[in-house]
Formats: sequence, C-alpha cells, structure tokens
Amino acid sequence: MKKVAVFFLTLCTSLFGFSQNSRIMQVAQNNLKSYLEVIPAGLEQQHGFHNRAEFAKVTLGSLYQITALDKEGRITPTGFFYVVVSVDNEFRALLTVGEVNGKTEIQSVGASILAHDLQVAEEKEKVAADARRVLLNDYINGCSFVTYNEQNKPVEDGMFIPLSSARSFLGLSDDVQPSYSLPELAKSIPGHSR
Repeated sequence: MKKVAVFFLTLCTSLFGFSQNSRIMQVAQNNLKSYLEVIPAGLEQQHGFHNRAEFAKVTLGSLYQITALDKEGRITPTGFFYVVVSVDNEFRALLTVGEVNGKTEIQSVGASILAHDLQVAEEKEKVAADARRVLLNDYINGCSFVTYNEQNKPVEDGMFIPLSSARSFLGLSDDVQPSYSLPELAKSIPGHSR
C-alpha cells in the first residue's frame, strides 16, 4: 500500500511539474518578441544581443527552475524560471518568467554571462534533452550552482556544479571540475549550516 501511495504522489508531482513547465514555456513563446521590443535602442548588448536584427533570429531553449539555498542548507523554490534565449545555437540571454500577483509573465531578459555559463555546463555534462535543470542560487554569498537530474528525482539528491560565480567564490581553478552533494555544498560555503 505504501508503494502505491508513493507512486501516485510521484505521478502527481511529475504531472504538476510538466504542466507548470508547459505554462512557463507558453508564456515565454507568446511574449518573447514583444518583450524584446521593449529593450531600448542602443542597449541590446546589455541584454545579450549584438544588435536589434538578432531579435528576428532568437529561439527558446532550456528551462531552468530557480531555487535558493537558505541559511540552514535547504533548497527553496523561488517560483521563478529561466528560459534560455539563443541566437544561432549560442545561449545569449535568459528570460526570467514567474508568477506575480497571480499572473505568469516575463519579468526580465538579460544575464548573458550566466547564459554562457549554462551553455558551457550543458556541453561539459552532455545534458539529456529531457533532464530537469535547476539553478541553485546562494544569495548569501552571491554565487550559483547548477544540477541536472531525471524529472522525477528530488532536487536535493542532485550533484551541484559550481558556475563561474561559485568557482570564483570558492577559489577553484579552471582545471578543477568538482560537484557537490547538498550536504557537502552546505558545509563548503560560509553562512550555511547543515
């Protein structure tokens, strides 16, 4: 009986996640072009683009759930997601999509350095197309990690890869490619306890 209950809980969670991901991608797809047009002329590079002509070539890619690492070393969902914006298969920017005042909408576009970091991580890790992508922000220390899991695997069970902000914070050289379990991560960075 316990196995049946766990199966149904996992199934419901997976269906909710799929529905939520579909809604986020639909909002991004429906509003991307009009949102890009709001970028003031001359500020395209600050948002990850060389010029306005590139707006006609954008495509949407991977979806990343944004989470936070709290003081106790636990992961908390933020309710926001990044959707990768690519030009000619190069990650250029991230759309931040989330629910505010009961409405799911695009909140911002930019973060070109983080977009590049995510592309490098995906290529190094050879991430499967159907993998669950989670960005873990340590807001206390201003650094980020990423994990790639199977869709039904809890985020807490993932192995967290430091992105450039975390590599810099932790003093890691480019030839070192560690990954951390959540308990290891919480112990490795100041301001967290576990």
